[in-house]
Amino acid sequence: MAVLFLVWLGILVLIGLRIIFMKIKKIVEFFIEKIIRNNKQLLNLNIPQTSREILFNFNFLYPKVKRYIYNERESYYLFFLIHKELLPYFESLFNFEYVSEKLIELDLSKTFGFDLKIRIIDDFGGYIIEIETTSKQMVEGILNKRTYPPSPEISFPKLNPEEYYGSLQGNIDFWFNQLWEPYWKSLSKEDKTSLPLTESWRELIMFKFGE
Repeated sequence: MAVLFLVWLGILVLIGLRIIFMKIKKIVEFFIEKIIRNNKQLLNLNIPQTSREILFNFNFLYPKVKRYIYNERESYYLFFLIHKELLPYFESLFNFEYVSEKLIELDLSKTFGFDLKIRIIDDFGGYIIEIETTSKQMVEGILNKRTYPPSPEISFPKLNPEEYYGSLQGNIDFWFNQLWEPYWKSLSKEDKTSLPLTESWRELIMFKFGE
């Protein structure tokens, strides 16, 4: 009798363990399905075509590049400041001549056969360039050029860096965080050291961003 009782007890334990296992399996499958569904949304499979969900950032590169899905196509967005001596390269690259000191906007999609929109404005002692394109090759060509912004003393010839160790506002805040920081972070420690900066500007930049 004792043996029979132990056998039945063992069978009941196995049945109980199987029930628990099946419940755990269903819970795991539920969460896996949820993760897959969320990933599909992240990849824009269920997002309206007008959405511009940022998916990935090209870290530590200059110009800073953001990749996103738009109209079910992979697109790229670049926003950066260049030294004025680099403008001829971009004029040649995009086959146009910059003749205005105001904002210029170009839609070169038909010319190049892929989505390509460009905005250029003369500011901060150089040119701010904004690019939206579906061409990865175009982005790689720009990155390979190794563009760079004008030095801070060119962007702000009348500014005393020693007065800006507090909170930043206005144009200098925009320049620091949107234009200079991506460039600074793209440089190696050796490049930062060799960058021709005045002592006061270097100390302010190091104070804001570190090494």
